Amino acid sequence: MSVPVKTYLRDGKPLQPRIIVFGAKNVATVVDVPSYTVKPCKPERVVNIGLRAVPNREDEFEFFARVIASGKESTPFNAKRYLWNFGDGETQVTPSGLATHAYGHDGPRNALYSQRLIKVEVVGEGGDSISGRTSLQLMSAAYEHLLKFDVVALMSQGTPRFPTIDQRGVVRQKFEIWHQYGEPVEIQSVTVISQDKAGRRGGESKLDLATIIGETEIPVGKSIEAELSLDTAKHPDLVALVYRLEGTSADGKTAIGEVSVMVPPPKPTPENSNPVTDPKMVAKIQKALAILGQDTVTQEDIWRLEREGRL
Repeated sequence: MSVPVKTYLRDGKPLQPRIIVFGAKNVATVVDVPSYTVKPCKPERVVNIGLRAVPNREDEFEFFARVIASGKESTPFNAKRYLWNFGDGETQVTPSGLATHAYGHDGPRNALYSQRLIKVEVVGEGGDSISGRTSLQLMSAAYEHLLKFDVVALMSQGTPRFPTIDQRGVVRQKFEIWHQYGEPVEIQSVTVISQDKAGRRGGESKLDLATIIGETEIPVGKSIEAELSLDTAKHPDLVALVYRLEGTSADGKTAIGEVSVMVPPPKPTPENSNPVTDPKMVAKIQKALAILGQDTVTQEDIWRLEREGRL
């Protein structure tokens, strides 16, 4: 695994970093990092990389890079493009210091935790560049299911990211379904379960597999799609329909996953919401509404516009 190494000087010498790996029964193996020299130089500028998990997504993250001057600069630096490397073989070029990347389909996970080294090279208008790095630790819930229950977990995420309801009262979402196991998985049955507003489940019924998904085999590192819906006119007392997928891997393990189509919350109104009283936040909201051309904006919309430098 690749991770950035950070250290500090003590009496002019760097502290000696160590790598500690924990194995079976919590037995630790310790290895010293090989000796190296830290030169007494101070860069004109550095790149800091921040990140956050994208809500309602599985292993998808938003990365944002910021160039920070370490002192008085001799030459100005105007960033032109950002060259990203996400540590899984995928790269991306962005015009601003904001990038989004999903790790959900980067192959089988054979450990509870895995590390990714994130790199970005910021290229200036004059062709000069500066690089930054950070590390990301991913926890595999799918591998945890495999260890504890000997079950292949089927993962899913919907598009649009948050459910919406049309004028007829129907919620529709396309769901991407995949797994992180080392063998293909065949989906063999789909059961729909109703969930009322109190959270109680009931009314299980089997569905025709062909009406839900076009492909039944999920290859390793790939995904299939299913378009699911909930008609609130037919089901006014429900908050969700839960679709349970069951199947078998090529080596005989049980595969299970659940996909939920949920009724979105009502849009904010003066009656069901608290007013925003901070003048600065009101100004941000009004500007965000104008930029996005929407009748409502979320805190996430505002955060993204701020990171893009548009607010």
